[in-house]
Amino acid sequence: MSITNIIKDPNTNWKYILIVLALSVLVGGGILGYQKYQLVPEEAPIISVETKKYSQERQMIGEPADGLVLKVIKHSDHGTFYRFVFEIKKFDGSDSQVIPSVEASYAMSAKTINILINGMRNNLAGPPAGEVVNIEGSVVFSYVQTKSYDDQALTYTISLDVSKNPSYYLHSLTNPARIIVDIQK
Repeated sequence: MSITNIIKDPNTNWKYILIVLALSVLVGGGILGYQKYQLVPEEAPIISVETKKYSQERQMIGEPADGLVLKVIKHSDHGTFYRFVFEIKKFDGSDSQVIPSVEASYAMSAKTINILINGMRNNLAGPPAGEVVNIEGSVVFSYVQTKSYDDQALTYTISLDVSKNPSYYLHSLTNPARIIVDIQK
């Protein structure tokens, strides 16, 4: 039987042929699309300390905010770096979903890291402005909340006890909102 005979034959099941053809196109197109766009999700990359962007340059994170309070300041030695954590809450004490605008800069001559946290109404975290908190046996010598004339910002100075100029990394975490400064040893 030739093709012309099949086309002209009244017993040819055209419905069946069209269904098979349509399925072939759909399956073939799906396979090609799958290969081209790789619809299989990739695994999330693992972030390690080595991929952090430590530097001595000015660093900024966050977004404009208002009415936040500094609830807790924590600091500890983590082996290859020293970490400061500033925990942020809303004024009513509930968890903040916003990381406020933060700027950190390194003053080489004074060997200090200055941190400006905007959008803050109160400091509930510790000693009053001007009272120095000494830290012994670490790359960090002390920290202090410096007096600010802005009622919507808190400024901290971290004094370093080092012979070389260390790099630092400013970043944040959420749930609860935290500002983090890691200082390389």
